[in-house]
Amino acid sequence: LFGGILMSNPSEVKTEETTGSKLKKFVKEWAVLPITLLVTLFIFKVIISFGVVPTPSMEPTIHSGSLYVATRYTKPENFNRGDIILFNHFDSTYVKRVIGLPGDTVSFEDGNVYINGKRYEEDYLPAGTITDSTEGEYTVPEDCFFVLGDNRLYSYDSRLWEDPFVHYDDVEARGVWFVNIPWWSGRTE
Repeated sequence: LFGGILMSNPSEVKTEETTGSKLKKFVKEWAVLPITLLVTLFIFKVIISFGVVPTPSMEPTIHSGSLYVATRYTKPENFNRGDIILFNHFDSTYVKRVIGLPGDTVSFEDGNVYINGKRYEEDYLPAGTITDSTEGEYTVPEDCFFVLGDNRLYSYDSRLWEDPFVHYDDVEARGVWFVNIPWWSGRTE
């Protein structure tokens, strides 16, 4: 008895952890990393897409080298004319604007886009933008889109493809957020 406290022999004190508590401690300390990696992988494969716009085909709306965040968890049948989408075509990922919806007839006259015989007003394009095509008109099949880049003179899009339509199954995501980072893209303006 020392100062009213009973001191036990230090050799009698158990310092070893049981096998069960060692496993719990290991799981608590090390399971966080793989769980975090799995959740992150799930988010980037199922919910959002993150990347870099590779070409100037959407300028001036989206600059080449801009970063994007897009939602994957969307149904193409709910997309609207004017939406910006990411899709696979010819084993590449493209960023373009939806112009024609299923059942639409898209045509070009005097540098303008016509949908179902009516001139389509594209307020997002700079004044004086000319849109031409060598084909007369395109009728968009079910479960497909007709797409154009905003940089009409330098965009490789539906007007130039042998199969001019983007099928719903090829749509990866709908564009949500684009940011131009000058030092990333090499742009100084």
